[in-house]
Amino acid sequence: MLVGSIPLFVTVLRNGADLALPSIILGVVTGASVGWVADDPTGDVLTPCPVSVPRRLACRVVMAVSTSLVMAAAVVVAAAVLWSSRLVWAERIPESMFAAVVALAVGFWLLLRGDPGGGAPAVTSGALLPVLVAALAFRWPDVLPTFGPGPTHARWWMLVALGVLAAAHGARDTAAPSLYRRLFEDR
Repeated sequence: MLVGSIPLFVTVLRNGADLALPSIILGVVTGASVGWVADDPTGDVLTPCPVSVPRRLACRVVMAVSTSLVMAAAVVVAAAVLWSSRLVWAERIPESMFAAVVALAVGFWLLLRGDPGGGAPAVTSGALLPVLVAALAFRWPDVLPTFGPGPTHARWWMLVALGVLAAAHGARDTAAPSLYRRLFEDR
């Protein structure tokens, strides 16, 4: 997360007028840092506890998201108060959320497969997939969103919705009976 704030502070210190790229980097890195919840070194110790895996994951996600938001807000406030008021953080929310849900989906998928150290691949995926989507937007500008303003910028929210579905699917409790079993299995 602090690595994502370096370009913003360097640009502000150099009295740079364009803070778009540093704010994009800050937003994507902030969102991707949520993927560290996939690291579960205490999974073996906490498995016998009466707290279910999805509830434990939800607590870790809430803590990671709140920590990331507090850190990003501190960076934005420091940049605005110290030198510049040209940073508009609200424009970066969709990309940041997309990076977060991609990181969570990949991290949960790795946890579902039994990998307790899936944080690094989750963060990497969360940081690279928004950049890939924005790069592919140059090829298909009417279909995919880009980081800049425009008519397709709102399509990040559709990608966020797909990412939320993927993350919810990855966070399910595999030990719990499926809906199909609960509805159609003989009792």
